[in-house]
Amino acid sequence: MRLKQYITEATGKIYFGHPGPTYNTPLEKKAISVIKEKFPGKTIINPNNPANEKKYKEIGFDVFFDLIDTCDFGVFMTAPDGRWGVGIYEEAYYCQQTNKKVYELNPQTWEFKIIKNPKATKYHALGLTKKGEVKRRKQ
Repeated sequence: MRLKQYITEATGKIYFGHPGPTYNTPLEKKAISVIKEKFPGKTIINPNNPANEKKYKEIGFDVFFDLIDTCDFGVFMTAPDGRWGVGIYEEAYYCQQTNKKVYELNPQTWEFKIIKNPKATKYHALGLTKKGEVKRRKQ
């Protein structure tokens, strides 16, 4: 199992979850550059594009879950203050629930940290989330 996971991470696709306010900013560009440096040769699936925006208006948050389904693991950038927004939390939680590794990317230090339980993140610990904020599709 570990060998398969290593091979997948060595050759796979990465879902890049990040706060909407960072879309089309120098921060987003820097994050993509840092991810490429950490995971060379990987394909980064960035939800920030017009096709996904259109699909989001049609089917809601499931568009992001569909993208995560095509990836081997996820990198989730926190807000600049280190907290997780509700969307990032839900994406990371879905990623973890589908047995994919979850990495947190800190935009202040550009360090990566493996998150074993998104429920233990700062966002959740601050009590800013409620159960069922984003309805996940049935698995």
